[in-house]
Amino acid sequence: MTTPGPVVAGADPGRTQRVLGWTALGVGAAAAVGAGVFVALRAGALSELDAACPTYKGCDPSIKPIVSRGKTHSTLVNVFAGVSGLAVVGGAVLLLTAPSSPSAPAPAQTGSIRFVPGVGPGGAFVSLEGSF
Repeated sequence: MTTPGPVVAGADPGRTQRVLGWTALGVGAAAAVGAGVFVALRAGALSELDAACPTYKGCDPSIKPIVSRGKTHSTLVNVFAGVSGLAVVGGAVLLLTAPSSPSAPAPAQTGSIRFVPGVGPGGAFVSLEGSF
């Protein structure tokens, strides 16, 4: 049987959660940039398609690579946008629910508010709890 190690004075219990929160926000920002790049690439493919076959009917089979590239870019826009949204929301939740640093002076307690993340059968949610 092992005994727990000594408690280190000044240890920050929320540090890991804050690091993960900032990392998730960074991933979200990078994914948003990726989504923007693929929006531009999709627009370029759509412009090529408009030039090659403006009516989109009875088009020459030689435009299939343009259509395929445009569909791929559309899919990647959706993937990167989804990753961006989830990462930003997750990062914000991690940062907002992280315990405060022990070195920071405790504010006067006149009321409190906290965000509580949750997952249920219908999806994910964040609840807001508070006291006055």
